Amino acid sequence: MFEGSMYLFVFFWVPALKASQKTVSDLPYGIIFASFMASMMASSLVFNFVMAKRLLGYTQLLMGILLVSNICFFALVGQRPEQLTFWLFCVFEACVGVYWPCMGYLKGRLVEDGVRAQVYGLMRIPLNVFVVVSLLLTGDGNGHAKVFSVCATLLLASSGAVWVTSLGQNAP
Repeated sequence: MFEGSMYLFVFFWVPALKASQKTVSDLPYGIIFASFMASMMASSLVFNFVMAKRLLGYTQLLMGILLVSNICFFALVGQRPEQLTFWLFCVFEACVGVYWPCMGYLKGRLVEDGVRAQVYGLMRIPLNVFVVVSLLLTGDGNGHAKVFSVCATLLLASSGAVWVTSLGQNAP
């Protein structure tokens, strides 16, 4: 669900920022995108610090990422100021920067080397179906609030699933 939300974010960040924009001038897309990438890189550095100090386990960190992402998408539903929209997107991109190394570690622990490519390939099917169906249902991009609402709900369900799964195991 996180990766699907991330792919949908790629399609809808521009319409969402335009919808919250109060001025008629063009948005500085290059600076905005650079800010997103800087957020992602900074959070990856924080991830390295957190894991080196063993402040959190990977599963707890993943639950936190999912919950913070859920809050970001939930806050993006409805009217909000342009600056708040931008900063919520930066926070989500920071979650992306932590997600990839965290998920890479967890996948490596849970999926055997011999079947990793097949499992990852199979998992791409529902991911791509989710993204394509979402894009088909929204049309020309004006339905970003609905998409963000669905993403928020699915991210909350995902964090609950990770929590339930981690209860019966020694979560890494």
